[in-house]
Amino acid sequence: MTWRHELKFLISSGTFLRLYYRLRPLLHHDSHGDGEGGYGIRSLYFDDDAKRGIFEKLAGSDPRYKYRVRIYNNSDQVIRLEMKVKSGNLSRKHSCALTKDMTDQLLAGDAEMIFSAFHESEKADQQTLLGRFYTDWQTRLLRPALLVDYHRLPLLWPDGNVRITFDRHLATGLYRQDLWDPDAALVPVLPPDTVILEVKYDRFMPDFIRDALELSGAMPLSVSKYVQCAAWCRQQSWEDM
Repeated sequence: MTWRHELKFLISSGTFLRLYYRLRPLLHHDSHGDGEGGYGIRSLYFDDDAKRGIFEKLAGSDPRYKYRVRIYNNSDQVIRLEMKVKSGNLSRKHSCALTKDMTDQLLAGDAEMIFSAFHESEKADQQTLLGRFYTDWQTRLLRPALLVDYHRLPLLWPDGNVRITFDRHLATGLYRQDLWDPDAALVPVLPPDTVILEVKYDRFMPDFIRDALELSGAMPLSVSKYVQCAAWCRQQSWEDM
């Protein structure tokens, strides 16, 4: 799996509109998008009781990784188990498909179908991901931890494998695991006029894209969506009162 550069920024809704409509005529749209070219993303993150995924990020551990199950547009047609690995401003993602039955078993606290899929898989990269997830599930006692929900508008450029995404309406909920519920009681994490801009590319980023981003005045962001949502949930809890 190739390491990719990954940059994140917080921008205002006004900056988002200027930047998006500046780049939209030049870049390609994601073929999986809706009528506006975007789609909904819902991720269920897994963590242990020590909240290792949060504290390794805050401590700057390098490298570090976390697991999630991701669906799109509240549908069970495409379900992915992913391990996101970060090292500085580089990232890579290991991914494999799950069935709804496998996912429901995980939500119920049972990973034995993952263990079976590990033995049945004929692809080395999938075996590695499934085997590592199952090992961490058993040794670290991973369990469903937090829902992260947002709408994504992606723009693509083939040279350098550039992917620019605008993520809006970031939402979460206290102890929610309603992966399939389109009406899950989630609450916004960021102010309504705030957008998360992510820029990912392989070896280089074309100058015309870099120039557009520099003109946007975007503010660098180092905190992941998972940590942002977890911080909001902690602020709302009564455990320290």
